[in-house]
Amino acid sequence: MYCLTMKKTFLAAFAAVLSVLSSNAVQADVKLPAIFGDHMVLQQNQPINVWGWAEAGEAVAVTFGKSSASSKADAEGNWKVQLPAVKADGKAHELSVKGKNEIKLTDILIGEVWVGSGQSNMQWPLNNTHGSKEAIAAANLPNVRLIYVPRVQKPAPEKDFNAAWTTCTPETVPIFSAVLYYFGKKLNEDLDIPIGLIHSSWGGSPIEPWTVKGKTSGNMYNGMIAPLQPFSIKGSIWYQGESNVMRKNGLAYTEKMSDLINGWRKSWNSDLSFHFVQIAPWSGRYEPGQLPALWEAQVATLKLPKTGMAVVTDLVDNIADIHPHHLILRALHLVPTAGHRRPAQAIIAAPFNYLNLWPGQVRACIHPDNPQMLKPARDTHRHRGGHPRSQTNRADIFPVHLVWRRLYLVLSARLSLPLHAHRWALA
Repeated sequence: MYCLTMKKTFLAAFAAVLSVLSSNAVQADVKLPAIFGDHMVLQQNQPINVWGWAEAGEAVAVTFGKSSASSKADAEGNWKVQLPAVKADGKAHELSVKGKNEIKLTDILIGEVWVGSGQSNMQWPLNNTHGSKEAIAAANLPNVRLIYVPRVQKPAPEKDFNAAWTTCTPETVPIFSAVLYYFGKKLNEDLDIPIGLIHSSWGGSPIEPWTVKGKTSGNMYNGMIAPLQPFSIKGSIWYQGESNVMRKNGLAYTEKMSDLINGWRKSWNSDLSFHFVQIAPWSGRYEPGQLPALWEAQVATLKLPKTGMAVVTDLVDNIADIHPHHLILRALHLVPTAGHRRPAQAIIAAPFNYLNLWPGQVRACIHPDNPQMLKPARDTHRHRGGHPRSQTNRADIFPVHLVWRRLYLVLSARLSLPLHAHRWALA
């Protein structure tokens, strides 16, 4: 009995020693957050931030192509390096991170990286949209890469999350955000460069949990946005607002959007592009006047630089459904606001100063320097021939075509314009 007890004690002690040794070995290993992985896309033309964890004081070397950088882990085990910017080249690359162990990531592309966030219309999966069967079957897109951030709320900013990059295929895309997928697919087609899509949304969420302002941060920002930073990205697309209509926030939503955008830019340390959908009409439980007030608040958000808005009131196939299923069209509305040149048959969804109705023709004066919807600028006057012109700022006049779609008047025109004027939202 004594020998048996001694044997058990010895085995327990031996197991404890092994556990400690194993724990120390794990702590000593260089580790990367989940945002880095095989099949990822790195943002072109921006410095590449790489960070992670190692044993305190451990030297870490990072190599990407011909570039390399080194650092030492601080007392808490954190390390970070910055590699120089690179351009999209259509090639697959490797990233090496070496300390006491070595991590090698493969099949890395260089292109544009976008975050898609918001509530249920951003979360809405591709497999629950019109034409989903055909769209999924055609989703073999080797130069579009996806990562889906799990829905997690945290009381303080997190450093990591549990997900991995995948290549876009019929097997990986069905539950991915339909809006973000179609947005990325179109960018890939138009720009002919790889596109990385980071999906981080939560159905039913108001804007506040996504916001970071000063030392205060929302639980969704903490769990689902903070772990992405400072991974270099081109920008974000945002589809949210319905919950804030129900909260009767109205015009106050302008300040909330400003806090969201400025907070993300500050915490990312980047003047990232920010493009959003002006939410669709819905005949559900909105209080009278609240939806138009929030629409006006969204328009006012365009005063911020490098923002764009997609107007989709004409795309609602069922006004009783808060989740209109023509999400491909909503995503394509976002593409031109993203700062890329595209000739198109366009719906004009920009603030304009005058709308002239004459027999046989219609003209709209689009004033990119006046973000106030439907409010004429004081410095405008009638140019010879009856066309409105601005005295002090450029105004462009386009022949347009009127179309009534249910209750909405839509103006469309054949345009070929540089779409970097971020006061405009064209589709």
